[in-house]
Amino acid sequence: MSPEVMKHNEYTNKTDIWSLGVTAIELAEGKAPNSHLKPLIAMWQLKDKPIQALNKPANWSEEFNSFVRECLNINPTMRP
Repeated sequence: MSPEVMKHNEYTNKTDIWSLGVTAIELAEGKAPNSHLKPLIAMWQLKDKPIQALNKPANWSEEFNSFVRECLNINPTMRP
């Protein structure tokens, strides 16, 4: 769930771009971001501390890192 949805803002196609970035992290790292937290806590944490990048960016190309960062831009209007 994107930070803007957690803040009760409008769900748009930019929310789906956020989800794509999270899915890319999960596929690359083999686990979802914040998977060490209880699901409800991980969800609420998005409001104050949103996911912004891969945990180990050096393991991936700059292009992939850039893609993930763009998808996870906190400002939805700045997402692709």
